[in-house]
Amino acid sequence: MWPQKHFRKLFLGLVAVVVALAVSIGISAHQPTAAQTAASKLDQWAVDTASALGNSDPQTVTWVATNFQTAETYFNSWQVPAATSSSIPVYALVVTGGGNFTIAGAGRAGSASPTGPVYVAILRQGNLAWMGGGVDFANTPMPNLSLLGPAETDSVSGMSPMSTAEFDAHYHISVRHVDDARH
Repeated sequence: MWPQKHFRKLFLGLVAVVVALAVSIGISAHQPTAAQTAASKLDQWAVDTASALGNSDPQTVTWVATNFQTAETYFNSWQVPAATSSSIPVYALVVTGGGNFTIAGAGRAGSASPTGPVYVAILRQGNLAWMGGGVDFANTPMPNLSLLGPAETDSVSGMSPMSTAEFDAHYHISVRHVDDARH
């Protein structure tokens, strides 16, 4: 029979293993998935961009992961695109609610700036670099991103936008240039 001090060491060793496993499981259970991380970044991007375009309270952002050519073809035709060649991974987004989005200075000389209740964008996956988009007008049907793949719709109501300086630094584009670049 083992002396009592060996049982104590064995018991303490087992307790240490159980505690280490519990901590490890607890930490891994709280790590966000890639989809959760993407959704959080896209939601914040939508709020920040809406603010830069004069909409202080957007309500929803719908997004889908796809490729650039598919998104560009869809947004330009509102149809399911045929097979396409560009495989650059992007997110196609639709931001709605809270008023209109205005792309100041993007209209033709002497005409009003484009304004509408829906903003669409194509962002490169990874760094969220803006690759295209613009204002959708009230007289067109709402884009249906689920035609491009599994779409996610998030509520962004009540989220706060970044300050102008934070926006400039984070997205590496000046709010002053968002209007020109986004149409």
